[in-house]
Amino acid sequence: MRARGDVSAVLETLWRGWQDVHGLRMLMECTEIALDLAELWQRPAGDERLRGLIEADAAAKAPEVVEATRTVAARNPGVAHLQATALAVAGVADGDAEALLEAERVMSATPRRLDHARIAELAALALPAYSERTRVLAETALHEYQEVGADHEATRARAQFRLLGVKVPGQRRRPASGWGSLTRTEERIAGHVATGETNLEIAQSLFVSRRTVETHVSNILAKLGLRSRTELAIRFAARLDKPGQ
Repeated sequence: MRARGDVSAVLETLWRGWQDVHGLRMLMECTEIALDLAELWQRPAGDERLRGLIEADAAAKAPEVVEATRTVAARNPGVAHLQATALAVAGVADGDAEALLEAERVMSATPRRLDHARIAELAALALPAYSERTRVLAETALHEYQEVGADHEATRARAQFRLLGVKVPGQRRRPASGWGSLTRTEERIAGHVATGETNLEIAQSLFVSRRTVETHVSNILAKLGLRSRTELAIRFAARLDKPGQ
């Protein structure tokens, strides 16, 4: 759920829902709205008085939300998306970029692509705008949004990234295949692959999760019509010899 319009009204509605399910100790249901609450509490308000009210609201209520998601995660240690959600809620509530990065890494290993997109977006927004890691996460978020058909979210996130100075690809139509279809991040990762680096080594170099790199490598191979990293290395070397290819 994304806030549109009156942030305070959305918060009030969400909090009533939270009280209903939390009062019944339906903690699993709490995790479904916890990140919405945490994110809205941190969203800037244009009006100074409203900002003060939201900050006071967050100070009073956020600890309960963080604790509830941690409790669910602790009770379900083998459920990756619950671990990721608890990390993300705490990361947003506490302004902890490292917690958000870990949440992105954990969620990337699950099939919940929309949730992964959202957490990748939040992690990107928590980092310096001009870092390479930020751009990789931003492109990951946009790609995941688009892959699940969340076009509105992709458009919103792209606008937010650009507003904050994060360099992301525009909405211009790229070719469906070939080198011209690759994003800047994909081009860079292709170069790493061509030098023989493993996904783990690339992930460590770019400060992102190995699963995020795996996703980008799969996209690169598909766009170039290749079947293996070896084929990619050969094609990359040929392109360097003949830049027009």
